[in-house]
Amino acid sequence: MRIVLRADGSPGIGLGHVMRSIALAQASLAAGLETILVVNQDPAVETALRRRELDYLTTGGTGARRWLDIVHPGDVVVYDGYHFGAPDHRAARDRGAVVAAVDDFGWGSFFVDLLVNTNPVDRTTYETLPETRVLLGPEYALIREGFAGRYRERDRSSGTLLVTLGGADVAAVSSRVLDVVAQSAVFERTLVVQGPAAEDVGARPGLEVVVDPIDVAAIFDSADAAVATAGVTTWELLCLGVPTALIEVAENQRHVIRAATDLGAAIFVGTTAQIEERLGDAIDQLADPAIRRELTWRGRDLIDGRGAERVVGALEEAIKRRGDPR
Repeated sequence: MRIVLRADGSPGIGLGHVMRSIALAQASLAAGLETILVVNQDPAVETALRRRELDYLTTGGTGARRWLDIVHPGDVVVYDGYHFGAPDHRAARDRGAVVAAVDDFGWGSFFVDLLVNTNPVDRTTYETLPETRVLLGPEYALIREGFAGRYRERDRSSGTLLVTLGGADVAAVSSRVLDVVAQSAVFERTLVVQGPAAEDVGARPGLEVVVDPIDVAAIFDSADAAVATAGVTTWELLCLGVPTALIEVAENQRHVIRAATDLGAAIFVGTTAQIEERLGDAIDQLADPAIRRELTWRGRDLIDGRGAERVVGALEEAIKRRGDPR
């Protein structure tokens, strides 16, 4: 059995789907399964995969399904991307593969063997096959390796503020966020972690920039608090217990924000239009030791970092239910 992970990424659409697929690939490989990613041709995407020594092939830039030639009966194909739909799922099923999809929105038709949405949405809003297994909620959050079980006590000082705005900063808010951070001057140090497709934020006094670190868990864990765009990174920060203020840059992030803030695990800044108005107040809250302690406890209570393991286990069970012809 081979796990085939299909996702695309670019500066225009972001790298969240690819990063989730990397998390699944790492968990799959840790389980001893042959794994390959299939991605679009993009320098940032391919660099991220090469640096993590993951096997991959590209679609040739056309989005054609010729890559399905590598899929055989008994394999698993996992689609992560909003542009994949019923024809893609059917094409993989026609090859005899078990098919899975990762969704964020919480509605629509998914005629697959396994459907994953890491947000706490309602199962009844999906149309699926009778046999489709649906995994919902943060316990299935696709977090990269190195996060689970990692934790340090954060002292009362306001030392390092982490700023991380996605693999590509699709909403182009980096400069605006950093302007507010500089004006607040609450934290002693600002650490910016950028993805491989993000534009250079330039040199600023007291600013340290790290681009696409391999051991991202260690970098995140060094922070006393964080400002982040809501997405895959949200779950990773909460898993570490890093008190976080979240900015909404896309509609599909609202479920993540609601899950984190309703349980008191994060502070919601607002949309990109509200950055200048509300981010400063959020940073002041992050500087409060009592608020940080509460956010840390609630974040770690919500996320344990083993979601990718659980999803890989569900994929293996799906193969057993179907019957592996090999």
